[in-house]
Amino acid sequence: MSEAIPSTVGGSGDGAKAHRRPGRVLRIAVLAVGLMVVAVLLLLLYQLIAKPAGPRTMAELKIANAEALVKKKPSDPAAQLELGSAYLEVGKDKEALEHLQLAASLAPTNWLTRYALANAYVVIGDTPAAIKEFEQAISVAPGNGALRYGLGELYMRQGDYKTGAKVLEGGVLVDPTAADTRALLGQAYERLGRRAEAAKQYREALRFSPGLQEATAGLARTGQSGKGSKGQGR
Repeated sequence: MSEAIPSTVGGSGDGAKAHRRPGRVLRIAVLAVGLMVVAVLLLLLYQLIAKPAGPRTMAELKIANAEALVKKKPSDPAAQLELGSAYLEVGKDKEALEHLQLAASLAPTNWLTRYALANAYVVIGDTPAAIKEFEQAISVAPGNGALRYGLGELYMRQGDYKTGAKVLEGGVLVDPTAADTRALLGQAYERLGRRAEAAKQYREALRFSPGLQEATAGLARTGQSGKGSKGQGR
């Protein structure tokens, strides 16, 4: 009599176990890969937290370079100016002011350091100090029209249009082709009720910078946009 062949279908013998082993091995392999991925992610996270982050933006890089320069040359006004300006760009006003003040003290006759310090005072809202620094800058660079524009604009922000006009008139004298200075002077004259003089400055501004929006709008406000505007080109 022949022996019966043991059935493995639906049975619980060794054959059934043998058929189930590949699935179990696959699950173990997937679990192992998952644990490895988690380990790698945890390692990366640890490195990000444990290691000090370097400069990530251009502004941070600029500050880092300037700080290194100041550390190397603390008595260099150019280095202090660079660091102060970099701090000001990112809103670190207190630190900016400290380094710009030092730069001005190291180079009191350098108009650029005075100008930067004046702008820092404008940012923090210290108008008297800003005016003082603009005046100091103009005293060492009287032919610089940009300084006179900045001071004139500051006076106008304070509502002192008479003084602002006087400063801007000086700016036009040292740089007659400065269209922005002429346009701002026109606004000062408007505020003072000197509409004809304002219109003249607006027309001159447009002569040197055709299409300048401030001058175009100002000339329209004076109601004299059609007077004397022809034949003024060079």
